Amino acid sequence: MLRKRNLRTYLNVVLMTAFLSVTAFPSHALYGQQTTAVTSVPGLTIEAAVQLAFKSDPDVKKAELNVEQAQIARDELAQHVDWIPTGGMVLPAYQELFNTFQQAEISLGVAKKVQATQKDLVAKNVIAAYNQVIKDKNNLDLARLSLEQLRKQTAVRETSKDLGMISSFDWQTIERGLKQAEEGVKAAEATYRSSCLALNALMGQSKDKTYELVNRPVVEKIHKNSLDQEYSRATNDAVLVWRAEQMLAIELSKQPWVLPNVSSDLSRILLEQAQVDYEKSKRDARLTIESLYYGIDALERQIQVVKETYNLAQDKLRMAEIKYRVGTLPLLSISPGQEDLMSARVEAEKARAELENLRADLAKLKADFYYVTGRNVYESADWSTGSGSSIDLETINYKPQTGKRISFIVGETTYMNGDDVITLDTPPYIKSGRTYLPVRALGESLGAAVSWDDETRTVTLKRGPDLVEMVIGDHNIRINGSYTTMEVAPEIVGGRTMLPVRYVADAFGALISWDEKSQEVVIFR
Repeated sequence: MLRKRNLRTYLNVVLMTAFLSVTAFPSHALYGQQTTAVTSVPGLTIEAAVQLAFKSDPDVKKAELNVEQAQIARDELAQHVDWIPTGGMVLPAYQELFNTFQQAEISLGVAKKVQATQKDLVAKNVIAAYNQVIKDKNNLDLARLSLEQLRKQTAVRETSKDLGMISSFDWQTIERGLKQAEEGVKAAEATYRSSCLALNALMGQSKDKTYELVNRPVVEKIHKNSLDQEYSRATNDAVLVWRAEQMLAIELSKQPWVLPNVSSDLSRILLEQAQVDYEKSKRDARLTIESLYYGIDALERQIQVVKETYNLAQDKLRMAEIKYRVGTLPLLSISPGQEDLMSARVEAEKARAELENLRADLAKLKADFYYVTGRNVYESADWSTGSGSSIDLETINYKPQTGKRISFIVGETTYMNGDDVITLDTPPYIKSGRTYLPVRALGESLGAAVSWDDETRTVTLKRGPDLVEMVIGDHNIRINGSYTTMEVAPEIVGGRTMLPVRYVADAFGALISWDEKSQEVVIFR
């Protein structure tokens, strides 16, 4: 019995060390580094970024060690508790030992919870950083695009100035706008570098490491229950409540025992303090959840509004490209405010970037919400492979071009390829706002050879050096080795592979238009 009392001090020290370590939730400090713009391989998926962060994050390893430490403390105390003879519990020394054992049980349970959620915390931070890089790269691309547009406009309108078609005041306005655009690009570059170094820091990579982000957020709707249900979930599972709940459980475990040097009044005060802290943590958790819950609702609605703007901008761009091709619309107007192809392309790119940035915000908000409600924060379904797409004004042709006219009508079993009428096995249809065509007819109308890999469920279209690959059910289209995200995916209907026409036509440089009244898709090769 003396041996057990001599061990008590040592065991308490071990227990308190474990207790203090498992209840600490360290913050993640992000230190500044510098990196260059991501323009080439290696590619970095969101999952790879999360895995790199797991390996480099000290808190993940610390959580594992804390569980081992708490388990050892609990097991050693369990041996001594087992040695207590019948009737021995009436002695204060045994009461204290058993109470210490109960605290060890609680600390072990919390250590396991911390270990289970530490990776979610790391994943949440990586998702936020990855999305920030996507957003800042979009903003940088837009700044560069606007600058290039202004430069081309300045070059064209300088001739108008010399001819007296533009006043000196208007010309000064153009020059000021050009300087502001140049400064905007510099600011966007600095912001982008900052977000890249933050992601590298989380992954434990050097400041010189560069990547191309090959995932894009596609989430537009987040599954969530009623606010009361989410609050209940958070009370049971969220890290926001654990620490206070743990302290309350420990104080409650002390109440049945008469402990040395601890008066009943002090014990009561400590218990009441723990109860107040627990209630406060629940209140704070509810406020956090409410803020995230309504923030998600607002962002989901905003995405739907911007999605309509994006679709409208794409329609206007397609019409502008057709007008430009037939020679009724200039590439760049001489006078400000007039319609031209370049402006339509810039507006379409702005709409695309705005939609993607909102999806990135929603993906981050989802990670935050799922973390505080005890869910897994990373879900692969929220992400699609593809480095995105942006318009390069340097690639725009300066001369209108005409080509063969191909026409498909939704629901019709024939289509026009020039002057030829060709029969279809499966008629075109509309799904999720996009028109689907049979792959064979679509490929042949574009002059491409079509092949199918049954094992990988991949359809390939090849025309000259151009290669387009799509996988059934996948939102990615691979064009000459580079991925771009689509809003819809290829599918098989009636034994025929159906492809979203717009993405395939764009991949081969064809122009496409849509007549809502006649439900007709027209492709110009």
